[in-house]
Amino acid sequence: MVLEWEGYRVSCAADGQEALDRLRSGNPPDVILLDWMLPILDGGRFLKYQRQDPALSAIPVISVTALEEADCPGTAACIRKPFEPLELLEAIRRHC
Repeated sequence: MVLEWEGYRVSCAADGQEALDRLRSGNPPDVILLDWMLPILDGGRFLKYQRQDPALSAIPVISVTALEEADCPGTAACIRKPFEPLELLEAIRRHC
């Protein structure tokens, strides 16, 4: 909701596979917000497949995770849960 209030168009997916399918079938977004703890296809595997797809690989990914040990390799930014909405907005502005 915060992103929509700021004027961003938001599209959500329930799991990593749905996210990949949506990305491959529509207009690519300016940025991807990626939770690492996703069902079916977790964040790490999603990122691997996204980076292997030439049509999707240039889209910056901002990781959002509750995992303390995650270093979010291969992402433009890593935001730890819980976070302040301003932190997320700043990361999106930097990478869009």
